[in-house]
Amino acid sequence: MRKYLFKGTARGIRKALAGFAVAMFAALSIGFGSPASAAVSYGVVADVYTNYTSSTSVRPMDNPSVVSNYTFCKTVTLSTINFSGGSFSGCGSEFILVRYRGYIYSPTAQTIYFRGSSDDGFWAKVGNSVVVDNWRLQGCSPSGTGAGVSFAAGEFKALDAWFFENSGGECSKLHYSTSPSYSNEQIVPDTMLTTTNYMDATFTNT
Repeated sequence: MRKYLFKGTARGIRKALAGFAVAMFAALSIGFGSPASAAVSYGVVADVYTNYTSSTSVRPMDNPSVVSNYTFCKTVTLSTINFSGGSFSGCGSEFILVRYRGYIYSPTAQTIYFRGSSDDGFWAKVGNSVVVDNWRLQGCSPSGTGAGVSFAAGEFKALDAWFFENSGGECSKLHYSTSPSYSNEQIVPDTMLTTTNYMDATFTNT
């Protein structure tokens, strides 16, 4: 009888020790877990089409389905909207139609004024505000509606922009300024352009 009790007690001790070890391992894993990160893609996505011979007679921002009338070349991610001369991402330099898609990010609360420089036409909407509406044949020069876009700190606003090049010279640039007179205007940097509406985050399972 005593031998049986001893075996039973030993078995119980082993089970208790095993349970304690599992609990300690779980606690240590939770307390000292390795961090995980969610990466953000900076820049803007561009869908590029060729054979856009319609020029100013077709405004794809009013009806995006018209792009089916043109030849899709490729989708690329660009760090900034700052194209000047030559072939657009290897799709040629004449009769090009480009749609830029992404988000504008502002780390601080501020009002931002946007303009587009283009040869030829450029149209852009940030959030609910059309900031550029210049769908015409022209040389590379800036244009904006003057609409200021108000951002809260850390806010993202959707960017939808279109550009076309007919023939001759080429340029497509998106500028921003914190002044309605555009006195401190510069190219929108890659740190303000994202393909997703969130920023980097690091998590630790504590």
